[in-house]
Order: sequence, then structure tokens, then C-alpha cells
Amino acid sequence: PSISSRDWLGGYGNPENMRRALAGIERRMRRDTNIEEGFDVLENRRSELLELTLAVYPKTRDWAQQRRSTLGRPLA
Repeated sequence: PSISSRDWLGGYGNPENMRRALAGIERRMRRDTNIEEGFDVLENRRSELLELTLAVYPKTRDWAQQRRSTLGRPLA
């Protein structure tokens, strides 16, 4: 419920929120991971990732709609 009510996924559209999320994951890891450094990779490849997302999203959405219909639940 917290993810939805606080719009966590929407918040990841803000680069600073993404950086904070990666820093939080890194703090919880048992070993040093330098996962926050991954943010720079994401930023440097932002346009490539956006292009890939836009190519994959319609297929993913269609698959999810079909899967939900086979489960007998309407898509909200």
C-alpha cells in the first residue's frame, strides 16, 4: 500500500529520487557494492534506455492485459 499511496514508482522519474533509492539499497547491502555509482551509468545512457523502454512497453502492456484476461480479472 505504501508504494501506491506514496507513488514510489512515479517518484523514480526524478533523478534525485533514483539516486537516493540506490544509496538506500547500497546502505542495506552486507558487502560494499558501489551500487550508487550505477546512477551515473543510468544518466549517461538515459536516451538509450528511454528508447528501449518505449520499444518494450507496448509489448509488455499487451502481454499483461492478455494474462489478466486469462485469469478472469478485469484490467483496472
